[in-house]
Amino acid sequence: MIHQLLQNFKSVDRDIEALSNVLIVFIIALATRVAFLLYQEQYDGLWFLLGSIAPIVAALLIARAAARLIINGQIIREDDRRQELVRVTHHLIAVTKDLKARVGYVKSMLNSDSRSVIVLNHLAITIERRYETLLERDAYQFLPGNCVDIIISISGAIFGIGAMAEGVKHITAQNPFGTLEGTWPNNGGRIIQLDKLMDDLQALIDGIYKMRSSIEPSGAGT
Repeated sequence: MIHQLLQNFKSVDRDIEALSNVLIVFIIALATRVAFLLYQEQYDGLWFLLGSIAPIVAALLIARAAARLIINGQIIREDDRRQELVRVTHHLIAVTKDLKARVGYVKSMLNSDSRSVIVLNHLAITIERRYETLLERDAYQFLPGNCVDIIISISGAIFGIGAMAEGVKHITAQNPFGTLEGTWPNNGGRIIQLDKLMDDLQALIDGIYKMRSSIEPSGAGT
């Protein structure tokens, strides 16, 4: 339905522009005729021409007014789209930066083996929730294909963090407030490819910034 309405809108816009051009041609022709009659001092013929010019001018004014309304509607819709794009991209930037920071903290925990197991479990839960935010429908209204591909590709690593945290939770069930020491190997971060996940998240952040900058004036920053 929306595609048909857009086609109808474009068709009406073209028709108004064509009508305006035709009316301008008629006015120019009549103006030329008036100038000729004045030059020939045939004043009687001017009254007939003036009667013909009036409705043409009125039609031209109506056509121009209609075109102005159409252009104004286009401006309003474009402004609404830009504002929505700013809102969505700012939200996505905040979510992805926070997600990257949390994944980075998980990486530091696995490398140090000295952090609380309960903290790891909480991190895994919040990471999954942040990732679910990236799957919301609003984001896909503007996201380019490469960003969508990244979001889909990191799902396995996000699941891996949750699964790892759940495994540690069961292993340390007797002491849930203990540390990761002796529970998870030093290369745990490599097992779930945290380095690649961090790189992918940075690429996603860069892609969102690029999308955001697409509506800025030339030379403006992000």
